[in-house]
Amino acid sequence: MLDSQNLLLIEGSSHFVGGRQLEVSLPNGNTKLLESDVTVINTGTSPAKANIRGLDKVVAHDSTSIMELDKLPGHLIVIGGGYVGLEFGQMFRRFGSKVTVIQNDKQLLSREDEDIASTVLEIMKDEGIEVLLCAEPVEVSSFADMISLTLKSPEKETTLVGSHLLLATGRLPNTPDLNLEKSGVQVDNRGFIKVNSKLETTSEGVYAIGDVKGGPAFTHIAYDDFRVLRENLVNGGDTRNDEGDCRFQNRRDYWRCYSRGRGRRDYGCYPDCHDGWASI
Repeated sequence: MLDSQNLLLIEGSSHFVGGRQLEVSLPNGNTKLLESDVTVINTGTSPAKANIRGLDKVVAHDSTSIMELDKLPGHLIVIGGGYVGLEFGQMFRRFGSKVTVIQNDKQLLSREDEDIASTVLEIMKDEGIEVLLCAEPVEVSSFADMISLTLKSPEKETTLVGSHLLLATGRLPNTPDLNLEKSGVQVDNRGFIKVNSKLETTSEGVYAIGDVKGGPAFTHIAYDDFRVLRENLVNGGDTRNDEGDCRFQNRRDYWRCYSRGRGRRDYGCYPDCHDGWASI
């Protein structure tokens, strides 16, 4: 890649100082001013922190640090029943750990249709994963290398004890340090960059791709964002990012390319297709 023609790699941290002007802070302490006809923001996201008493006093893993363990958890407690939490929960269960997934909602995968969520719940339970719905973590502490988590549900308050804790409570965009207001780039109430169907922001010539623009945070969508930019900016096309997505939980999980909720929102109906993975 570094041998590619017209490619200059600059290591440093940057922020906007104007519409398409960036100031880059270099490792040697100097700064460099860059200006271009087209600027693409692809800064990604970082794990969100949960608001739980005592969390700063215990070892709480995220999706990065959990992969660096040198010992298999005896009992992994996963806070968050979204894509990341379920993937790691299922993975460690198959490795041999006891796994409990805690979701502060009435279903797993809160953004998915109810039939998908209920199917995934059955799969989790069939694999021996304990799933606690409508359970809010309120306090956590540690003792003798164990984690004690207090949960509040509509019926009662309970305590769960495990060996390791994984926080999978969503991700937040890496935008606070970009000084986006200087460029006229608008963000939503969570800090995700607003884009149109061609991935252009509210500032002309500035685009955003990948997780930082919000929406489904999947690798295949980030790859497709690049395709949209290439076709439009390099090849002069008129390509738009009409997103579909799918889930592969195991051999018999559903496959779906568009959800009913987004179908109603975007088209007034729900072009819905799902099937068992084994039949594809």
